[in-house]
Amino acid sequence: MSDDISVQILAQSSENIQKLFDLSTRIDERVKAIQTNQSNLEHRIESLFGSHNLAMQKIVVLESRDVKFLDSKVSECEKEITVIDKRLTQVESSSGQNQDRWNKIMSFVIQLVWVILAAWLLMKLNLQAPAVP
Repeated sequence: MSDDISVQILAQSSENIQKLFDLSTRIDERVKAIQTNQSNLEHRIESLFGSHNLAMQKIVVLESRDVKFLDSKVSECEKEITVIDKRLTQVESSSGQNQDRWNKIMSFVIQLVWVILAAWLLMKLNLQAPAVP
């Protein structure tokens, strides 16, 4: 009987040892997964730090530029826009003058046609032109 109890104790101990071994294997796998996630997170954090440092360097460069330089560029652009505006105004006025010239030419041609038509009509009707004062 004592052999049976020792066999049972040995079987239970062996079973418990096997359960502990399985448990430690699962714990090892979980620790390994956590370590992998931790290394991925560390890599991403390092990447973010690099991006942050690069952005900060660019900001420092932009802030170090002289504001007067930008103001001078803006004033140059304003002067160029003023010159372009004047040239556009001149082109528009020149175009308007040409339009007026064409209108005068057309009215002269129409008046000339009326005079020729009136002279032809007077000639056909054998009438004399009225006296011009």
